[in-house]
Amino acid sequence: MKKSTAELIIAQYEKYGEVFNQIIEISYDIDDPEVRKGIRRAAAEAQAALYEGLVQTVVKLFPDLDPHSSEDDG
Repeated sequence: MKKSTAELIIAQYEKYGEVFNQIIEISYDIDDPEVRKGIRRAAAEAQAALYEGLVQTVVKLFPDLDPHSSEDDG
């Protein structure tokens, strides 16, 4: 994989992160705690699956593209 392709994948993953965070915020308006819990769990599981499938694959090839690494490390 070219690094430019890997960078595009990470950029799209980060956009999804924003969407999942918005879903979590919206879920605070759900009165039923079981429904709220289900929505939050589904969002967390989807985000984890994307991280595992996309980010970890990219980071194995390009560790410097890890979106969770500290920018102060280098």
